[in-house]
Amino acid sequence: MLTTDKCILPEEVCIALAAFYDVKIEWLTKVFMRLESIQEDHAKGRSIQFLSTLHGASVLVQATNQIEFYETAVEAWR
Repeated sequence: MLTTDKCILPEEVCIALAAFYDVKIEWLTKVFMRLESIQEDHAKGRSIQFLSTLHGASVLVQATNQIEFYETAVEAWR
């Protein structure tokens, strides 16, 4: 994961990485606004929570080699 190595990446890669996550959050915000009929600030919070859950679960699975941890983490979002 590039984000874990951000401190050693070139500045232009860090900028591109941040832009990539901004696009993800922006898109997810629109999805949550449409699906849940909520205001943009609340939808953005949900987007950040959702993305954080996915990434955190992925790191946990890599660290423990227990795929069921991913399923447990994302279960609440289904």
